[in-house]
Amino acid sequence: MDNFDLWLKECKVNNTKIFPLEGEGKTAFYKCWSEHLVKHNYIRDTPVYIGWVDGKQVCAFTNYKVLCLVGKTKKKGGGQMADEKLFENRIKKYFHSVGIYPAGYPSDRMDAPMVGWYTKIWGGGFQKSGIPDLICCVNGIMLAVEVKASNGRPSELQKLNISRINKSGGVGIFLYPEGFEQFKKFLEEVIDCNIHIQELIVLKNANLSTKCDIWKG
Repeated sequence: MDNFDLWLKECKVNNTKIFPLEGEGKTAFYKCWSEHLVKHNYIRDTPVYIGWVDGKQVCAFTNYKVLCLVGKTKKKGGGQMADEKLFENRIKKYFHSVGIYPAGYPSDRMDAPMVGWYTKIWGGGFQKSGIPDLICCVNGIMLAVEVKASNGRPSELQKLNISRINKSGGVGIFLYPEGFEQFKKFLEEVIDCNIHIQELIVLKNANLSTKCDIWKG
């Protein structure tokens, strides 16, 4: 049971009414109100707007305009942030199906042989802005994915970072829903590519020491 599930349980206990505004499930914005909120210094007649991403609470405000600003979404024009997170969840689901797992994922829950690792980057107040959403290592290849909704536009800082990743020999990608199938084909080629592996193993073995240790577990 994660924080989102605990929140739903608490809302039920306190008779808190919740109304989804954008998104769904554990990645969405909710409007909620109850008598219980008075105990937490909220005005009785003012609802609270709470944003969740992948089961983690990312913001809570009594002013919906502030929530819109933080979530990079507007009542008019659709929920860009929600769309990006829903697409990101599709990518993660696909990653799992081919053996690419998030940091700290339990070995006994891996359904496919592991071929890659990734971690989620939180921009803004969580981590440095402009870093791609998903940082991955797949079959020895560094892969960085900046997830975009269909109407999303990359910032200049995002363009700079993706460009530098590619110039450094990694693979940096701006990924839109319309390009997902093409991305899958590309990733399949990366997983099947073994040309660089033997040379990489030789380099690793030649440079090991107690002060420069490639930990193998």
